[in-house]
Amino acid sequence: MVVLGRFLLRGLAIGVVVGAVTGLVLGLIAYPPTVWFAILELGIPGAVVGAACGGFAGLVVMARRTDHSRVAIVVLLGMAGLVAVAVLFAPIITGGWCTDAPVSAISTCETIQRSLIGIDTSMWLWLTLTGVVVVATVLVARGSWAKRP
Repeated sequence: MVVLGRFLLRGLAIGVVVGAVTGLVLGLIAYPPTVWFAILELGIPGAVVGAACGGFAGLVVMARRTDHSRVAIVVLLGMAGLVAVAVLFAPIITGGWCTDAPVSAISTCETIQRSLIGIDTSMWLWLTLTGVVVVATVLVARGSWAKRP
């Protein structure tokens, strides 16, 4: 499990750095006073994607070194769960609408975030479900690791 954790942390670190630097550059181009929000908006998803890629790389290395088939199956199912959560709940499409009224107090606006397949979602829902899948995968994998022959 040490190999998997090491690769997860490396992937997480690389994802955070790439996401944060991208957010910094795009934030400075778009509107410099809000650059910190751009860093967070791209750094957090970058960390999730980096950890997933690092976990997959760790799984491949673990499977090549020795026979850990139960752990490998659990982690592969966890990766499939992360992909499913990303497709179903990652806020990919953002749109909105406004209605103007003669009295400004009655004017309304709404912003909508949707997933790749059109489900109304939010970043917090996606991150929470991603965390649940990661924690469940780690717990089940640790149990499978302990039960190995």
